[in-house]
Amino acid sequence: MFNSTRRLPYIYGYEGAKKWHDQIKPLRSGARMGRRPLGGRKDTHMFIRENDEGSMECVCYDTAVVTFKQDGGVVVMPGKWPSSFTCAFIEGILHGTSANRTKGMVVLRLNSGTNFIKHPLKQNTSIELVRIPVEPGQVGRWEIRNAEGVHVWSPNRAASNNVRAKYKEMIGYHKGMVSLLTQEREKSNEDDPFEAAKILTLPKDMLADSLGTFTRMEHQYSYGQRTEVAHKYVNVDLFNKAVNHKPTREWYTHYEVGSPEHTEATKQARKRREDWLAVRDEVLALMRSDQPEETKHANFLKATLGLMCAVSGVRALSVYGQIQMTHGYGLKGGAHIELSYSKAAAAVTQFLTLAHAEEIMELKQMPVGRVPTTNYAEMLFDDFKNQGETK
Repeated sequence: MFNSTRRLPYIYGYEGAKKWHDQIKPLRSGARMGRRPLGGRKDTHMFIRENDEGSMECVCYDTAVVTFKQDGGVVVMPGKWPSSFTCAFIEGILHGTSANRTKGMVVLRLNSGTNFIKHPLKQNTSIELVRIPVEPGQVGRWEIRNAEGVHVWSPNRAASNNVRAKYKEMIGYHKGMVSLLTQEREKSNEDDPFEAAKILTLPKDMLADSLGTFTRMEHQYSYGQRTEVAHKYVNVDLFNKAVNHKPTREWYTHYEVGSPEHTEATKQARKRREDWLAVRDEVLALMRSDQPEETKHANFLKATLGLMCAVSGVRALSVYGQIQMTHGYGLKGGAHIELSYSKAAAAVTQFLTLAHAEEIMELKQMPVGRVPTTNYAEMLFDDFKNQGETK
């Protein structure tokens, strides 16, 4: 499919688009009769047409992705479903551009060399470009004539500081625990302390004592016979639910509003939200600074270890050495497990941001040409997120 974009012609302005439109013969038969394919005659999903305003639209499927205006402006709009093929279509039409899809948006790169311009395009957003200088026979450079900065969710600094102040003791405890465990790892790897600093080591007996264990019957084969054997696992279920099971996509919107399926799915979605809020509050209770001193240390330790495991992707940890992670399965022997230092060190602050997202996050407009490097939208519930984005 992507090979078809290689047959697209470079179009340098309205005059060139008008010339291509007039010289391409329309299809004379078939369901797409009247279309003027831009590439091969069989590439009927990519065509050029003239709209009511006299502009030339280069269409990919049903979206006018690139529009050449009579005043020299070029409007680029990826449409409702920006895809990698849409990026290839833009590159095939506009010389001196490149596009790639990341985090659900199209990042458009204009020109080359050190003076390039980058601009993100979300679904159904557009940007108007112009070539400078606009003279016959010269390509010129792309410049942005009209564009709106992308709105992204990002933390409010003052609100984030207020949340961190509430859990100051917990954050300090977590930093101290990470430092302690990392230093022990460095002592056992004196030959290469830089590499050792990237690994955080957790004793399995500490995890079992703090988080508790549960027993699960599993099948085991020996000499062709299948038997059931009890396996003991460290219980990280609570923290996995709090970190990795947040309901962020309201899939019931696929049903027609008012239908029995929509009503039932809405109830289930609300139930998932209530369940997650209960789990979140249970974990936050372990991190409170105003809890009794006799239980504070044990609860801080439990929250620290549980969050580090959950953020690192540990799903089930066998006391006897088997570890199951979200990115695959593996066997790790010995009395310790190894986690990514960078993930484990950010576990508590990441969860606090997730737990207080609706209090911390605010919708900000990025400057034109600035591509957001971090996406916090998944930390918000869909109803709250959509409410802010439609303001």
